[in-house]
Amino acid sequence: MARPTKNIEEAKVTPKRKPANLTPDELAIYQRVSSAGQKREWETISEEDLHDYNLGKDPFKIPEFAQKLKDEKQYAFRWIERSRERIDNVNSLEPPFKWWLVTSETVPECEDSIDSNLGCVCLYDQMLVFKPYWMWEKERKIKEQIADRKDKDGSLEAKHHLPVDGTGSEFLADRRARIGGRDQVILHEGDIDESTGRIEFGQGDDGLESDIEQ
Repeated sequence: MARPTKNIEEAKVTPKRKPANLTPDELAIYQRVSSAGQKREWETISEEDLHDYNLGKDPFKIPEFAQKLKDEKQYAFRWIERSRERIDNVNSLEPPFKWWLVTSETVPECEDSIDSNLGCVCLYDQMLVFKPYWMWEKERKIKEQIADRKDKDGSLEAKHHLPVDGTGSEFLADRRARIGGRDQVILHEGDIDESTGRIEFGQGDDGLESDIEQ
């Protein structure tokens, strides 16, 4: 005698009910969480599909179009944080320190690299900005002059509180102190005067000297 068959109903998936009283940010997160498992794309990506993130490569290298314009000395480029505060900051600077946003209107060569949502060139949480190359060079020279001026602001005594000996020797910490090919390096031994805390050097040297070759 045949066994009676059972009626098997197909399982029905009941969609989750959307929580009430969500803030806009919470709603955006909820929508993304709800659709997180639909594509299951992680199951179809192989190791060969991945980009090469070798440590020998700079992940923040500027795009090819930007590198070409830089090599031609038309523009200089850099990445900045993609936030309205940082945008306002670089836009508020006076030339030659000011940077402009890279868009299809400001730099037409970037058209293929534009983010369709934001209208700029993006990389992770960064965005690309630019300035004329001559202006970038002028900014660099100004910064170098400022650095040189700081180097020449004082001697070792002023910079590091190292006392000078009684012979009138000057101890320098700036670019004037570079050792050339014809200079001699002579070691002077010194003793600390416990009463003054100063380093006192004797006359002459201890016989240790060497020529610096170019």
